[in-house]
Amino acid sequence: LNGKKFDIILADPPYSNEESKKLYNTGKLNYKKWTKECDICLRNGGIFIIYHKFVVPNPNPDNFELIKRVFIGNRVWHLPRIAIFYRKK
Repeated sequence: LNGKKFDIILADPPYSNEESKKLYNTGKLNYKKWTKECDICLRNGGIFIIYHKFVVPNPNPDNFELIKRVFIGNRVWHLPRIAIFYRKK
C-alpha cells in the first residue's frame, strides 16, 4: 500500500481455522498478525471495526480505545454477530 493510511478499516475475518481453510485455502488464523497489519494501515484517529461472531479482545490497548459494541441478530436460526468499533489513539 506504499504507506497509504485509511480512515476506516472494516475487518470480517474467517471465524475459525476450518473456515479459513475452506473459504480461502489459508492456514491458521493469527489474530495478532492481521490486526497489527490493520493498525499499520490505519491513520491516527481512524476507526477499526471488527465484525465477528465472538467478542474479540482489543488488538492493542496501547493503540486502540473501544468505542462501541453493536450486536446484530437479524434471522431466526442464525448466530448473532458483533461489530466492535475501536478508535486508533
